[in-house]
Amino acid sequence: MNFHRDVIRAGVRSDPIGEHVTVSQRCVVPGARCGQHGVPAHGGRRRQAAAAGSVLLCALLGACTHVAGTPAARAANTLLPSASQLSTTHFHDTTAACHLLRRQPTDTVEHDEGEVRTEVRTTSYGGAPALLIVQTRTVGHSFFLDSALVRREEMTPVWEISHFRARRTRYDYDGSRVRVEITAPDSARRHEEHRYDVPVFAFAELDALVSTVPRRTGYQAILPLYSEGSDALEMDTVRVERRDDAGVWNIRFADPVIISHYRIDESTGARVGYSIERHDGSATFRCVPSSSRSS
Repeated sequence: MNFHRDVIRAGVRSDPIGEHVTVSQRCVVPGARCGQHGVPAHGGRRRQAAAAGSVLLCALLGACTHVAGTPAARAANTLLPSASQLSTTHFHDTTAACHLLRRQPTDTVEHDEGEVRTEVRTTSYGGAPALLIVQTRTVGHSFFLDSALVRREEMTPVWEISHFRARRTRYDYDGSRVRVEITAPDSARRHEEHRYDVPVFAFAELDALVSTVPRRTGYQAILPLYSEGSDALEMDTVRVERRDDAGVWNIRFADPVIISHYRIDESTGARVGYSIERHDGSATFRCVPSSSRSS
């Protein structure tokens, strides 16, 4: 999951540049058909809160498998894991914390949506370089923890583990297949499997992934992203807009609900700025480093 995105999304709207596709899912149980359901790529986020549509139906019937209901045509500019265009040599151990500040059109002040802390650690997996990405978010007394392991040179997700209250969800990624294990104290352990037409990225690696795309003005690609909250395959867009005089690139990411603007330093690949807006204009957000946030 991606906490910045999770707290902001509240509905579905097509990307204005017209390249967003959400692959519908159908739930299949051995010996019985659950029925056809278009799974919305909305931001209820967190599988822990997703208990509607085909997800609820499958939960009632036990373990099941989701497969793509309608094949998504792969556009020529779809960027897949292991793509040669990805530049990953800039990664090193980092820790960053920021507060997400929200402002609606009628607001006179910004509202604090809580602190998000992201730690990236270089490690290895299967003898190859890897990244361990750990995100935590606190809002009042609520605490969320998400960790993901990604093969660094390919930006291919390996696994992801999310904790929310007493519930634990594990995602195991295998190309175009995602296996999910949900453990909660009030129910039996549940297993699901989701299959798609293309290999997927995980939303947990989105911030790191944006920093790996070719930094040249006008570069644009579609990212196949597995959405943990709805199990949909989202084909979201990333576009490199420009480099300013200080050597900072503005990179635009858009999904059905939000547009994110990343500011990536050319020499280090580090994110030095981040802001978000909803497509419908109902709110804007900016990420302010915790150390510089005014009291």
